[in-house]
Amino acid sequence: MGEPATVGSARDWSERLKGWLFGFFMLSSTVFGAIYIFIPFTPLIFFYPRAWRRFADHMNGTWHSMAGSCVRLLFGVKTRIVGDKADSREMAIYIMNHRTSLDWFFFWNGLYQQDPSLNHSEKIALKGMAKHCPGAGWAMQCNSFIFLDRKMERDKERVRRLLDYYVGIGNNYQILLFPEGTDRCPISIESNEKYAAKMGLAPYSYLLHPRTTGFVFMVQQMRKTGKLKAIYDVTVGYKDKIVQTETDIIMEGVCPQEVHYQMIRIPIDQLPLGDQQLADWLVKRWADKEEKLRQFYGSPREQTFDNTPTGQEYFLTPEGERRGNILVIGWTLGTFAWIFGLLPYPMLSLLTVYGISYYLIVCLVYGGVEFLAIERFRAWESWNIEQKWSVIPETFQRVAAKLPFGFF
Repeated sequence: MGEPATVGSARDWSERLKGWLFGFFMLSSTVFGAIYIFIPFTPLIFFYPRAWRRFADHMNGTWHSMAGSCVRLLFGVKTRIVGDKADSREMAIYIMNHRTSLDWFFFWNGLYQQDPSLNHSEKIALKGMAKHCPGAGWAMQCNSFIFLDRKMERDKERVRRLLDYYVGIGNNYQILLFPEGTDRCPISIESNEKYAAKMGLAPYSYLLHPRTTGFVFMVQQMRKTGKLKAIYDVTVGYKDKIVQTETDIIMEGVCPQEVHYQMIRIPIDQLPLGDQQLADWLVKRWADKEEKLRQFYGSPREQTFDNTPTGQEYFLTPEGERRGNILVIGWTLGTFAWIFGLLPYPMLSLLTVYGISYYLIVCLVYGGVEFLAIERFRAWESWNIEQKWSVIPETFQRVAAKLPFGFF
C-alpha cells in the first residue's frame, strides 16, 4: 500500500483560517513566554543557576504540553503510542526516524500520554538556525536545547559542553536525536540515494540512511559520565496523510489526523563499546526500522505498530485531557492580555524591547542563553559559600535564611 499522500494545500478557506490562527497563537505565545515569563527570572542565571534550570525546564515543558493539546483541539490530531514507557528519572537518548519536520511536535503528545513530566525532561538536538526564530528560538535557548551546525568539529565542542552541563546540574534528561540529520523530503531523498550508491548501501523506501558520527559521539560522551541508562528506539508513522513542513500546517491548515509512535527501550549495557561497533549497531537498527515501516504502511489502516513484550498502549486520560485544555485556556488568556496590554501600558512595551535586545545581545556575545547559563553555572559552582552569600542583596539574604531548605 505504501505511505499515504503528502498533502500541502488546504481543501477550503476554513482550513487555512484554522492554520493561520494556529500559527499566530504559536508565535505570539512563544514570544510572550520568552519575554514575560523568562526575562523577569533571568537573575536566577547569575544568583541561583540550579533554580534557573528547574524553572526553565518546567515552563518549557508546560508550553510543550499546551502546544500538543492545542493541535489536538484545533485539528483533531490523535496520537497513538505503544511500547516501553520512558522514565523521566533516567538519562537516556531517543533516536527517531525523521519523516517530516513535525515529528518532534507530535511526539510531545505521545510523551504527555505516557507521563506529562517527560515533556519537562526532554531536550532536542536540532538545526542551529532554529535558535534565531523569534519567540520559539529564544525559549529553546532558555531550555538549553542542542543546536547543531552540521560541522562536526564545532558541533562536538557544543555537544560536549551541554552534556557536561546536563550532568553537572544534577538533572536527568532524555535527548531526542534524529540520526538521519534531516527530514525525508524530495531533496534529501535524492541526496541520500547518491550517498547509498556511493557507499554500496541498499536503497530505502521509508527512511534515510543514518549518519552515525554524531550518535556515536553523543553516546560515548554520556557513557563517560556513567549517567546514560538507555537508548529508546522511536519509530514514527502516519496513517492518513503526511504533512511535510511547519509552513504547510500554518499557511494551509493541513494536518495529519493520526500519528503513531513505537518506543523500544534498549539498556545501555546491551550496546557495543567500540565506536565502529556502535555505528554498525545503529545501521542495523535502521535496517530493522525500514522493514518495520514497510509492514506498517503495508498493513490495513486500523493496524498500528507491534507492541513490545513488556509494553502497552498509552492513552490520553480524561484527567490529562482536562489538564491540557486548562493549559490552552491559560496560555491563551495570558497571551492576549499581553498583546492588548502593549498599547495602553508603556512599561510592557519597554519590557518587550528590553527582552528582544537581551536575546540578541546574549546570542551575539555568548552564542545563546544556553551557553550563558553554562558559564554562570560553572562560575557559581567554583565560588565558596561566603562568596555566594556576598553577592545576594541583604533583603534576599534575610528571606533565604528563613527558608526551610538549603538556598545554595
